[in-house]
Amino acid sequence: MWRRRSITFAGMERYALANPGLTKIKLAENYARQAGMEAFFKKTFRRAGILGAAVLLLVLAALWGGGARIASQQRTNRAELAGGIQEIMEADASIQEIRMMDSTHFYVYLDSDVWERSTQQERAAYCETLSERLEAQCRVNGFLGSRETLRVYYYNGDGRLLAWPADH
Repeated sequence: MWRRRSITFAGMERYALANPGLTKIKLAENYARQAGMEAFFKKTFRRAGILGAAVLLLVLAALWGGGARIASQQRTNRAELAGGIQEIMEADASIQEIRMMDSTHFYVYLDSDVWERSTQQERAAYCETLSERLEAQCRVNGFLGSRETLRVYYYNGDGRLLAWPADH
């Protein structure tokens, strides 16, 4: 502590020598202003350091959380999902192709003759049943989270949209 004051007083003495026309009161005022500025900057930089450390911790926590999510998504089993989708296609002859766009969107291509011979109620029941089967396969194999919903779009062989999710 003594050393610190000696440095500060040494700075004050240098200031007094550089400005010989100043009175002792002006020197004291300048010293008080300088000491106040030092205290202000120390406090400001200390707060900025604490705030920076807090932001860094939040960023690291967010990155860790994202890494945990990616690691949990890697537990998905693509081979089993492909096998389950293949079983669905083999059980239903009206399905020409099922394309997985991402983990929540599927495009199902249907035989247009079968679709047009069905009534509106049969179409709705068919779409709901097939969507539920695809969603069950995705959940079992880890492609859908607990809050995610599957969106299945139905097309005919020519690429014309036949049906889409009800909340679309």
